[in-house]
Amino acid sequence: APPSAADYFAEKEKDFGVTAVGPVLVHYFPIKNTGKDKVTMGTPRIQCGCVSVTLLKPTLEPGETTHLVAYMHTAKIPQGQIGTNKSVTVSVPFSSPTLEEVVVAVKCVARPDLV
Repeated sequence: APPSAADYFAEKEKDFGVTAVGPVLVHYFPIKNTGKDKVTMGTPRIQCGCVSVTLLKPTLEPGETTHLVAYMHTAKIPQGQIGTNKSVTVSVPFSSPTLEEVVVAVKCVARPDLV
């Protein structure tokens, strides 16, 4: 049986910690095809407009690695969530070798009193 799609991710969460409101925080989630079959991923879905992502390569041959790049735009965090632990999930669909979805998360506490 092929590995689970979740096994292709070395990490599934990035906590940026406490940060000022304004900067764009960037994290690269590595994705490695550890199976024997070609892996195909679809367009990631994002839970909040304060995060955007780029999947650098949607298909991976066995042994290949790519990255899901997550950008957390702290200036776009909704006003009512400033100063709280803001966590945003990103769903990455896989269409082969199995039909699965992997969820990763980025989070931070954006504070207006920091410069």
